Amino acid sequence: MSELKIFFEENPVFTVNEFKKAFREGRSLHTLQTQLKQYTMSGYIKPLRRGVYFVKGHTGLKSSPDEFIVASKLAQDALIAYHSAFDLLGFGHSVFNSLYYLTSKRQHLLTFNSFRFIPLSYPIELTRKSNEGFGVEKVERLGKKILVTGKERTFVDCLDHPEYAGGFEELYHSAEKMPYLSFDLLLKYLAFRDRKALFAKVGFFLEQHRDEFHVEESLLQELEHNCPSQPVYWDRNRKENVLKKRWKLIVPAVVDSKRWEEF
Repeated sequence: MSELKIFFEENPVFTVNEFKKAFREGRSLHTLQTQLKQYTMSGYIKPLRRGVYFVKGHTGLKSSPDEFIVASKLAQDALIAYHSAFDLLGFGHSVFNSLYYLTSKRQHLLTFNSFRFIPLSYPIELTRKSNEGFGVEKVERLGKKILVTGKERTFVDCLDHPEYAGGFEELYHSAEKMPYLSFDLLLKYLAFRDRKALFAKVGFFLEQHRDEFHVEESLLQELEHNCPSQPVYWDRNRKENVLKKRWKLIVPAVVDSKRWEEF
């Protein structure tokens, strides 16, 4: 088997830079570009977007490349996040056809094989101080290492944006699958995010689940100390809400009672 075929077998999704790096010795840039063009014209490889290809002729593919590997290649700094991170970490409750990833690059949504690959910006509080890599893990997926937000960071990010977690019910069901949380890591990430409303949301959730996550009152007090001075809405679009005085948080009634089956 030729070196090129071996590369394609080992890299069902790859970037042009990865291709050039693998064969930069012994081949000119012109030769590499010509070979890419030939394999593309033959239908053996197909472009996903500019600079990213998948191998249609790969013997291990039944219909399409793995969606998480695809997302990891769509940007040089791609980071699997939100509900997609819960999925990759094994905590996702339901299966969705939308996959979220963070990137500092401006990109458009990509639809491929019924999946929607949705690029989102890194939280601005992290980019200001170059903390984008905090709480990030490497997960092996079909022999490839993929960057993903760890469970503590994913938990906070999803509380911040339930719309990227499948909504409140899916968020709760997914978060409740986590066996434990590192509270030190959680507090450090909250400090980096530096958003009082996030302290309130985390505090409210952990108070609701203090037995499941073995939450001590001292932790709740620390979270409470960093809460907003005035009540804030978790979701302004909800008609029925409940004020949780301790957290200065106006919570959707369904979230407060967890009456998911009624909706």
